[in-house]
Amino acid sequence: MRFACCLATILFIAGCAESKAPPASPPISDSRSNPGDSSSSPNDQDSLDGTWEVVQCDRDGASYPQEIGGTVTFDGRRADVTSTDGTVVRYEIHLNPDASPRTIDWTMTVENQSVTLKGLYALQNSVLHTCSAGNFGDDRPTDLVTTPGDGRWLFQLKRAASP
Repeated sequence: MRFACCLATILFIAGCAESKAPPASPPISDSRSNPGDSSSSPNDQDSLDGTWEVVQCDRDGASYPQEIGGTVTFDGRRADVTSTDGTVVRYEIHLNPDASPRTIDWTMTVENQSVTLKGLYALQNSVLHTCSAGNFGDDRPTDLVTTPGDGRWLFQLKRAASP
C-alpha cells in the first residue's frame, strides 16, 4: 500500500518518514548518443511497455527502501503502479522524448479532479530512471537527482523478467 500511495502522491506524496540524509545521489545521464542503448529508441512509449520492478528509491537525497519490490506496468499511455501489498493505482502518462532531459507526466483522478505529477525519465538498456517532484502541482525537476530537502523522488526500475 505504501508504494502505491507514494507513487500516487508523488508517482509518488504519501506521508513519508524522514531519515538522516546521505550525500546527494549522483546525476543520471541520458545516454541518447549510444546507438546500442534503448534510450536512443524513436518511440520511448513502446520501449516502456511491460512490467518494471523498483530496485532503488531515494527521497530527499536519502535511500527510501520501503518502495523496493513494487512494480509499474506500462501499457501504452496507461501505467498501473502496484505496491508490495498488491494495491494498484492507475495513471495516464505523457512522455516527451524530445525534451532534454526527457519528461514524463503522471496524471490521476482524485475526487473527480485530474492531478499531474511532473517528472523526468531516462532509459538505459533495461533500466528506467524517473525523478519526480515531491507533490502534485510542484515544478518539474531539472535533473535526475535528489538532494536533502528537495522532496524529490528518484526511482530506478529494471524490466521484470517475462513469466
